[in-house]
Amino acid sequence: MFKSKNYLKIINKYQKNINQFNKVTEEICNLTDNLLLQYNFYLNMKPTVHEQQKYVVSTFIIPAMIGISNKSKDWVLGKVKGPEFGGLNPKYYSNLQKQNKLEVIREFKNRLFTTCYNEKLSNLVNQKIYVPWDCLSGINQFIVKDNFGIIAYINGISNDGKTILIVDNFATTSKIDMAIISLVSLLVWRPQFGCNKCFYYIEKLDEMLEFEYSETEIIKILAKITKFVNENY
Repeated sequence: MFKSKNYLKIINKYQKNINQFNKVTEEICNLTDNLLLQYNFYLNMKPTVHEQQKYVVSTFIIPAMIGISNKSKDWVLGKVKGPEFGGLNPKYYSNLQKQNKLEVIREFKNRLFTTCYNEKLSNLVNQKIYVPWDCLSGINQFIVKDNFGIIAYINGISNDGKTILIVDNFATTSKIDMAIISLVSLLVWRPQFGCNKCFYYIEKLDEMLEFEYSETEIIKILAKITKFVNENY
């Protein structure tokens, strides 16, 4: 007959094996998630014309989505918009899909850089700045997963497309929030325009901050965004 301590040895042995198995499984899952994240990131870096997503969220909501600000989860969910966002014509996306993608992109850029110059904002940053008429979600979106996109409302873009400008009318936005909003806005506009710098102007304080594009930081933020989206949509 086995003694009780022999049973304990057997149980401990199997428990160690189970713990090792669980640890290896967790590492494999983390590696797989990271590979999928990297793959999706590089897919989004290819310029394209976007289809309509069931849900979209503005970059201004991202700090709360990833747990940086003190907003609740319910608040974030309430800020995620459905297909009706922005009062778009229901045929907006379907009409774009019927056209040649390169021609659509060319038309967007031509309209932006020939009719939307803003002298006041240009003087603010000592560059020629052009003001988009909306977020241009037809060509500027980051697709987190099927049916969920990130859009970015910016206040201006330089004539070479390398710099974007965000004007904040509030004096209460934290600098970490500003950094996240700037980085994710660069991410959204980068595939079409090659943006690598964001000027963030706090109007009430007359203060200008600069944020440089960082792929390393973006990947970290995307991991948290993807986790939230996968858990809730």
